[in-house]
Amino acid sequence: MEIAEKVASFCERNDLLQAGQTLIIACSGGPDSMTLLHLMATLRQRWNLTLVAAYVHHGLRAAADKELVFVEAQAKKFGARFCSTRVDVAALAKERGVSAEAAGRVARYAFFADCLQRFGAAAVAVGHHADDQAETVLLHLLRGGGTSGAAGMQPKNGSVIRPLLCLTRDEIRAYIRDRGLPYCIDESNEDRRYTRNRIRLDLLPLLKAYNPSVAAGLNRFAEISRAEDDYLAGETEDLFARLVRRENGEYYVRREALQRLHPALGRRLIRRLGAAVKGDGEDISFDFVERVRDLLAKENGKEIRLKKLTVSVANDEIRFAGPVKREKKRAVPTAAEVVVQGTGEYALGSLHLCVRPVPEGNYELQKNEFFLAPEYVNKLLSLRYRRGGERIYLKNGHHKSLKKYFNEKKVPAAHRGEIPLLCDGNAVLFVFGRSADINLAGCSAGAAVCTFREGHTNA
Repeated sequence: MEIAEKVASFCERNDLLQAGQTLIIACSGGPDSMTLLHLMATLRQRWNLTLVAAYVHHGLRAAADKELVFVEAQAKKFGARFCSTRVDVAALAKERGVSAEAAGRVARYAFFADCLQRFGAAAVAVGHHADDQAETVLLHLLRGGGTSGAAGMQPKNGSVIRPLLCLTRDEIRAYIRDRGLPYCIDESNEDRRYTRNRIRLDLLPLLKAYNPSVAAGLNRFAEISRAEDDYLAGETEDLFARLVRRENGEYYVRREALQRLHPALGRRLIRRLGAAVKGDGEDISFDFVERVRDLLAKENGKEIRLKKLTVSVANDEIRFAGPVKREKKRAVPTAAEVVVQGTGEYALGSLHLCVRPVPEGNYELQKNEFFLAPEYVNKLLSLRYRRGGERIYLKNGHHKSLKKYFNEKKVPAAHRGEIPLLCDGNAVLFVFGRSADINLAGCSAGAAVCTFREGHTNA
């Protein structure tokens, strides 16, 4: 099949072009983009296209000045309009903390988006071909990407179309040679500092020794992965609609429902939930998703954080919310610890503990009171705040970590360090404001009644 017909058939099959549309053509002056410009000019009448060649000067190479002039002349020769921009990609990369490759891509697509609006265009055509697709798939595989990465580049992604994905690099070189089309050479394509260049120059030739048709095989793999990824994406959206509830900008899914899902769908639903909060799926790595899956078996209150995202256990649900707002630490009373031994009055800041013998009769405990067993009355105890590592002993004879106790009682983390404790070493005998939970001793001979007064930080 003649190259122009092959590309036309590919465009029709993937619905890339519409009759009467204005099309922006990303044109660097290299063989791929010059082939793209020539083919779109050749097919212009079939779709009644208006063409605009767009060039981005990255400010990295002196040769780009001549390339800009060259592309403008070629656009005029093929009856296309021309537009260009100059971007300081090195400065942009430094500002964003990314590679020059990544910064250049950001600059290009920002310019193309501007061109779409300026010319009322429907799409931007870029010159990626089948060998580029193979490189992309390998790049994602080397990075440990999933099905989405293996899907590679789509023929159509939003307003970006790739009419040359059906052509190999050899077919493009033959097209250029047979028609005597001029083009520019970008010497940075030989720079092995860039990962993609090393894949193209070193890895793919090595793989061709094992399979001469490796590029075609990787393209088939990408097409299969793309179809499966599209199917799973649809299933994930259905799950999101059925299983997720939204409340005040936060998203909740039941632990049990998430645990029942196949890992493939569970991981995707977690990424979808994270993207719903963040606005995009960037930075939601495989490791982060696995940490979220680990939360399913954790106790209430456990959480993990990512920039713009907090995932936590909320009873029988997993909660996806924005970043935790760090509250300013409240002033904690200056007294760090007060020794308590025997009956008397003890002060911890503005809070007072009164230890007195049990009154005669059937004494009923009031709020913030508890019985202190005889063996503790004359023992050296401490009235203090949380330090970490404490264990709490409950009236049912059980004990647990103070952290777990606070999680179960939903005591905000910001307030936990302000709640007075009566301790025997690291054993918590009483938590201010929790007399209904903790009552180690009954009203027995030799016991004492402990009363907290003037509490200003109630749990």
